[in-house]
Amino acid sequence: MLWLSLILVLLLIVVHAGADDTLVAQPISMFRENVDPFLGYGIFALLLAIAGLALYTSARARR
Repeated sequence: MLWLSLILVLLLIVVHAGADDTLVAQPISMFRENVDPFLGYGIFALLLAIAGLALYTSARARR
């Protein structure tokens, strides 16, 4: 799994290096900038909840 993560990060770096300046200038979250910002904040909260659950299960597994 570590190798897959490393390959994905390297792939993202290569793709990002070849991107236009207009693509890089876009805001990170288009959902929060849109008409319905609650959708973007809800997705971000879900992302934080998933990360918290992953940290909790990882810490629990090491006990």
